[in-house]
Amino acid sequence: MNKNSRNEVKAGFQSGLSIALGFLPIAMTFGILAKSSGITLAQCVAFSSIVYAGASQFVALDLLNTGAGVLSIIFTTLLFNFRHFIMGASLSTKLNKNGLKWRPLIAFWMTDETYSIAYLKQESVGIYFYLPMAATAYLSLSVGSLLGFQLGGILPGALNQSMGIALYAMFLAILTPEFKKSFKTIGVVATSAILNLLIHNIKFIPQGWHIIIVIVLTVIIWNIMDKNNKNEVKYDE
Repeated sequence: MNKNSRNEVKAGFQSGLSIALGFLPIAMTFGILAKSSGITLAQCVAFSSIVYAGASQFVALDLLNTGAGVLSIIFTTLLFNFRHFIMGASLSTKLNKNGLKWRPLIAFWMTDETYSIAYLKQESVGIYFYLPMAATAYLSLSVGSLLGFQLGGILPGALNQSMGIALYAMFLAILTPEFKKSFKTIGVVATSAILNLLIHNIKFIPQGWHIIIVIVLTVIIWNIMDKNNKNEVKYDE
């Protein structure tokens, strides 16, 4: 390994550490919630090491608690992470020749954070940078889930249950900066909230499918609205 490669590895670990510092509190919260939900330690760690889907893990855990079926949980997680198809295609254009054969592992370890850091690099992305960064982030989520699960065994039950608010706090933290950038984000959130209230009262829809229907309907509604707005702009011109 030459000097440039060693520098890339060092930079990758440094970038991965910055991601890990943000992942650890979230992962520990997930571990605590997993413990209070009644799943095993192995299942908790598998969520983070195999699914490795961040916010979707919280959603899946919540669906499990409501008695949702496996199919609805898988489909919901797929919808939540559908953006990764586009992100993966985009990131593949930044990989150098050495990174192409590592694409399956690069894709599996890709998160919003690793994608952003890798894509914003001015030069092409190689495995000496990406893999140390992604591996550090990946391990932090698994280790954090393990620590949180163990911590959940010694915390009072009431405190464990109260950690459920973390899911909503996390989404609020993600959405707040977007609210400042675009009123459309507020409209999308409001639309999904209203649809959720309406659909939740339809008794014949199985548990777990509410969120899927809300996501699909919200996307359809706002796509139609965007198309209408574009047509209106063309007519005005």
